[in-house]
Amino acid sequence: MRGRGASGIDTIHAAWINVGPEGAPQRLEGEEMRQWLRNAVDCSTTMKIKNLAVEEKEQH
Repeated sequence: MRGRGASGIDTIHAAWINVGPEGAPQRLEGEEMRQWLRNAVDCSTTMKIKNLAVEEKEQH
């Protein structure tokens, strides 16, 4: 099972992650993995904030 669109993650314990397309995943470890996860969380948070702002604007 592949996780898609996870939310509400407080803690991750991983030695490595695979990112990229299924046919050509890239394995990330260490600082590269931590940076990718930080960016993923930042992007997700930014999108949620933008979506909330659009919803609030549409309601007014």
